[in-house]
Amino acid sequence: MIRILYKLPIFVFCLILHFILGLIGLGVRRIHFQSGQMILGFLLKWNSRILLAVLGVHFQCENDFEKIASGSLIVSNHMSYLDMLIIVSQVKGVFVTSQDLKETPFLGQIAEIAGCVFVERRKDKRKADGLNLEIEQLASYLTKGQNIILFPEATSTDGQQVKDFKRPLFRSAVIAQKNTALLCLNYKEVEGEVFSRFNADKICWYGSMSFFPHFLQLMQLDSIQVQLSFLGNLSFREEKDFGDLARIGHQTISQYYQKTLFQASSNDQNYLSHSTENPIKSRGGA
Repeated sequence: MIRILYKLPIFVFCLILHFILGLIGLGVRRIHFQSGQMILGFLLKWNSRILLAVLGVHFQCENDFEKIASGSLIVSNHMSYLDMLIIVSQVKGVFVTSQDLKETPFLGQIAEIAGCVFVERRKDKRKADGLNLEIEQLASYLTKGQNIILFPEATSTDGQQVKDFKRPLFRSAVIAQKNTALLCLNYKEVEGEVFSRFNADKICWYGSMSFFPHFLQLMQLDSIQVQLSFLGNLSFREEKDFGDLARIGHQTISQYYQKTLFQASSNDQNYLSHSTENPIKSRGGA
């Protein structure tokens, strides 16, 4: 409870700053797109870094993010609302998120002010030509040199695996003839314990979880360790369709994620093994 009391005022301050600068950025973007995006990029980058520090999120970046060219479709696995803060603190871009999130109180307003692009993933509410219009909108952003950040699993998960990627929005990179950059998020530790299925719900926000109770629980945590890795670019080639981009992207990110998850679990098992062996040896020596 004490942690919440000192974290909450800083969070509220960042939120107010987010709304003020966000409204300015959106207003400028209507007049001059690039200038508006610069303001929004500055807001997201520094607000995210402050919030991550307040929430006790410590992360390391692997490989050179400077190799991500302007106008790239950036894709990553997805487990938590923290993912957005972590990625945007290092990479400039506009997030693609669901119309469902836009309609969620509080989170929807934050996403709108951040300049997110909303897509309708609910088949029963999607218009006949809605998907094509969404893809064309994303392609126009890419053509203007604006990075688009996409979570192609189309949902957040419990962190035990990377779900299959939804393919259609990858077509925007093909239309714009732009690279697809691959990122992988790996939560390493929670409160000094190796990230696993036993503590994943302290970070992961998925399924029918309510936001506010989960966020209050997260604010009570003292330390979260996470790694953000750039796994390379999939360059556009005429013979490569959007299905190939989705398939290769998923395979690359999933294999890397499972490898690092397995290594973390193995290290934890080794630690437990040694911690139980040592007392036995001591008693034997006595």
